[in-house]
Amino acid sequence: MSLSCANNREFCVSNSSDLRTIADVCIKVTSGGTPRRSTATFYEDGIWPWVKTKELVDGWLNHTEEYITEVAVAASSAKILPEDTILMAMYGATVGKLGILSRPMACNQACCAMIVDPQEADFRYLFYQLQYVRPQIKGLATGAAQQNLSMELIKSLQFAFPSLPRQEKIADCLGSLDDLIMANRRKLEALRRQKQGLMQQLFPRSGETVPRLRFPEFRDTGEWETGTLGEVGEFISGGTPSTLIPEYWGGNIQWFTPSEINERNLSKSKRTITCEGLKHSSARLLPTGALLITTRATIGDVGIAENTCATNQGFHSLVVFEREVNIFWYYWLVQHKHELIRRSSGSTFLEIRKTGLKQIPIVRPNKDEQQKIADCLGSLDDMIAAEGRKLKALQRHKQGLMQQLFPRLETK
Repeated sequence: MSLSCANNREFCVSNSSDLRTIADVCIKVTSGGTPRRSTATFYEDGIWPWVKTKELVDGWLNHTEEYITEVAVAASSAKILPEDTILMAMYGATVGKLGILSRPMACNQACCAMIVDPQEADFRYLFYQLQYVRPQIKGLATGAAQQNLSMELIKSLQFAFPSLPRQEKIADCLGSLDDLIMANRRKLEALRRQKQGLMQQLFPRSGETVPRLRFPEFRDTGEWETGTLGEVGEFISGGTPSTLIPEYWGGNIQWFTPSEINERNLSKSKRTITCEGLKHSSARLLPTGALLITTRATIGDVGIAENTCATNQGFHSLVVFEREVNIFWYYWLVQHKHELIRRSSGSTFLEIRKTGLKQIPIVRPNKDEQQKIADCLGSLDDMIAAEGRKLKALQRHKQGLMQQLFPRLETK
């Protein structure tokens, strides 16, 4: 089964399935509207959920940020759409994003609303078809400043629709997989919330020297010791070898930039430098376990070097002394990111200097308690990482299944 794109507008298939446009299988294809913001009675005590394109997350829509009143519906182009309506974002960064109404709602003018005729098609089947070919649909968007899809273009998109029973089977299959993905995502978010709540209890609040939650073996060990972050280890700045000298680049030394700090353990950077590059720049070789702290533009992101490495000048790296537990200080920095941001300054870009980092006040337990806290939070992080891998595996499985269930796109 193959799918073609004729004239960059119509999707069609070369098999025995019924070929129809979105307009053919819908009772109505329309857009919404935005009631005047200056009229308070349009929004105060609103009863109708009002969808904006940023709320389209490729799933069911149960609630919205804003609600509008009956008066707003009567006085604007907004209209009440029935449940099971499919919404597609037509403009800007969210173009092509989808949602399904779980109950009657309204939407703004940037949403294309497709009310599917149940006698012609299964709304979920059309939803998954649109999700599968979204990259191609986005390719049809026009506009320089922002990408736009027109209502007429969406209405003219053609798909193969097999029999309704087959549509329902395909939709049930993908829907069951979506339920698994959603359950996994909820579990992942619950673990993240648990970790955040635990961190707030395992570290003392500002001005206090004892945390609210303490492990039994440390409850009688007294208050945590006060000091400054500079006492924890040595702070080392980064640097960039000259990009005009090829011999400085492509070596075996990992070289990180702030945009790469998106997880706890850092093992591989996008670029590497040579020993000569390191020698002829302000960058320094950092040991395994060094804490890489972003200190320019993006402030307070932190990762742990899994191997020896170097960084650019957007970092001050903390090499923790032996009497400390580096992973404990990783979590301390994550929990106190706001303090780093508060101490940053600059007109062209925000920056926290090395002296500012060193002067940040701290309270710390002994090494054994540091290790216990780090082990506890590390176990939660391992669970979060495992659930994240499961989620990605389910998403890949869904994508592979859709490739088998729906036609493959080809350009004539």
